[in-house]
Amino acid sequence: MKKVLLAFLMTALPLPFLMGQNLISNPTFSNSGQDWGNFGATGFNAFFGQSDASLFADQPGNTGGVFQQGINGTAGNSYEFSLDSVFIESNWDADLTIKIEFYEGDDSTLISEASSVLDVSGILGDFGVPGGSISATAPANTTFVRPVVLFDNVQLPGLTPSSSGFLFDVSLSQIPEPSTYALLLGVAGTCLVIQRRIESRR
Repeated sequence: MKKVLLAFLMTALPLPFLMGQNLISNPTFSNSGQDWGNFGATGFNAFFGQSDASLFADQPGNTGGVFQQGINGTAGNSYEFSLDSVFIESNWDADLTIKIEFYEGDDSTLISEASSVLDVSGILGDFGVPGGSISATAPANTTFVRPVVLFDNVQLPGLTPSSSGFLFDVSLSQIPEPSTYALLLGVAGTCLVIQRRIESRR
C-alpha cells in the first residue's frame, strides 16, 4: 500500500514541486554567460561543444569566479546551491569554493554568507559529473540570494596543461519547508482514505 501511495504522489505532483524550482537564470551559461557576472581568470566559452563557465587555474597567482545577482530571497527560507555538471581537469591544484551570499535590498550590502571548499580529488578528469553543493538559511533582512563559484590558492609550480575547471550546469533551489512535507502527508492520507473506501465496497 505504501508503495502504491508513493507512486501516486510521484506521478500526481510535478517534479519541480518535489525538487524545488531552479532560481538561477541561464544555469547552463549559454549566450556567453548571459545573466552571469565574473571576475579574475575566468570566462564563458564552449570548449567541449557545450557552453561553460571556465575557471583558469593554470598559473600560480590566478584567481577568479562567477556569480549571479538579482535572485530574490526570503528571510528564514533555506536554499541549496549545487554544481550539477562539471569537468575538473586531471592536474587541478587549487581550492574550488562555492558560496551562498545573502544581501539587503540594494543587492550590494552583504548580510552574511555560507561557503565550502569542495573536495574534488575524486572527480578529477571525469566529464559532466556533480561537483558538490552547499545549503544555508537566509538571515533577517534578506532580499537577494547570490550563488558564487570561485577558485584561488593555485599551487602549480608553473604553466601546466589540464589544470582548469569548467562548469556546465548549476542550480539554486529553495529547500522544501515543513509545510511542503505536511502537504505531502495530507495527500497521502487522502489517498489512503480513498483506497480503504474502495476496498470496503468490494
